[in-house]
Amino acid sequence: MKKNLLAALLVMTATACVAQLSDIRAELGLARFVAPSESAYIETYLLLKGNSLATVEGGAGRTYSEVAIIMKVSKGSTVVFEDAYRVKGPLLEQGQMADFIDQQRIPLKDGHYELDITIHDVNRREAQPARVIQEVTIVSKGRAVQLSDIQLVNTYTKATVPNMLTKAGFDLVPYTSSFFPRTKEELTFYFEVYNTDKKVGTDGELLVNILVENADDGSLAGNLRQYFKRAGTPVIPVLHSFPIKHLPSGNYNIVVEVRDKKNELLDGGKFFFQRSNPVEVAHAVEDSMDNSGILDLSATFVASYNRVEELKHHVRCLIPIATQKEISQINRRVNYNDAEMMKRYLYNFWIRRYPDNAATEWEKYLGQVNKVNASYSNNLTIGYETDRGRVYLQYGPPDAMSPSYFEPNTYPYEIWHYYRLENRMLNAPQNNRRFVFANMTGAGEFQLLHSDADNELYNARWHFDLQKRNEPNSDLDEERGRTHHGSRALQYYNNPR
Repeated sequence: MKKNLLAALLVMTATACVAQLSDIRAELGLARFVAPSESAYIETYLLLKGNSLATVEGGAGRTYSEVAIIMKVSKGSTVVFEDAYRVKGPLLEQGQMADFIDQQRIPLKDGHYELDITIHDVNRREAQPARVIQEVTIVSKGRAVQLSDIQLVNTYTKATVPNMLTKAGFDLVPYTSSFFPRTKEELTFYFEVYNTDKKVGTDGELLVNILVENADDGSLAGNLRQYFKRAGTPVIPVLHSFPIKHLPSGNYNIVVEVRDKKNELLDGGKFFFQRSNPVEVAHAVEDSMDNSGILDLSATFVASYNRVEELKHHVRCLIPIATQKEISQINRRVNYNDAEMMKRYLYNFWIRRYPDNAATEWEKYLGQVNKVNASYSNNLTIGYETDRGRVYLQYGPPDAMSPSYFEPNTYPYEIWHYYRLENRMLNAPQNNRRFVFANMTGAGEFQLLHSDADNELYNARWHFDLQKRNEPNSDLDEERGRTHHGSRALQYYNNPR
């Protein structure tokens, strides 16, 4: 298989690494496309962090890094693709370090797959390898209009010689993180629309709508919106940039829609990303928001709350159901120790959500808070700040809970199942989602070890980690722990009781 390597200096600050085992750090980006008249394929964008790799002399006083990569795609127990190869980083002056990218393209048929990538530092044999595992689902829609995934782009230039990076006449250098620090002032992305000619014909016309929405409430963010009119063709490539210099910190979605002349939605997709762009907010503005509406709180449900410590708890316990912006506001108000300010915030929090029955909804929620405090508090942490308490308040009680506290070879654990999970981050329900909690410190607090829900902690090695107490020196490449007598974790995970 022909290898393609882009070795370039990349400014990648404050990114979240998806592969980090002791020494080697890497990020994986992935997108699914359909080549005209060919099968679907996935593209992998693997960013190797130069400052985590050893270097060797490359001549003329310059050095380079090198990694060995094993890439495998499995469908159930069958390996459908496997490759092993080496990638060299750029030649640099002594003491310099640079991140570099390896991009691969793998054709796949419809189905569910597991992508497994292991990375070794060629020049430091003793370094622990990094491993990235990603589930991939390929679904073709036949003759129906279909969108590819959204590929984030770091930079792009006009292509001179077609290569692995080339799409629509441009060489696209991928951006492998979904986190955009303050230094990134452009949000650039690429996607493709397929089969529009089969839907509207080559003389027909479609509308491609692109926008950025606030992931917490679905509102348009920063007036970032663009429309394109396109004729029906087998493939419509779209490369677009939004300026995000003034986009504040928060959680966002890139939203893409394809609509016909009747404004009927033919296909759509979203890509979640986070922005860190701290800006000073005048407290007077926020305080005026707290003072909006009713000024006299004596006849409201917050009137009886006068003790500062009680109000702190009442405001803090809102964090599991608050947006990122609200969490920032909550932390500031708690730090002020101002009872009146906290009362107004508590009142406005509920009146904005439930104008007609704010008091009733608050009492219902407070009842749930009291329940998790009674069930999950320990000597160090109050219930609503524990992982189990946060999940319970954010998503509600699980449909099934499988506890196991006395298995001989595992930490005490609980596995929660939700048959239908409402995800406030993406505004889309999820089915059959699981949370694994384990008491790994002995302090009585069950920490979240793994979940397959969106925007939650995903840990492919959760079953192995659950057994670390008795097997601390096992192979670091292992994901699944041994099946000991009496062990039920995998059974409970796959079949709730």
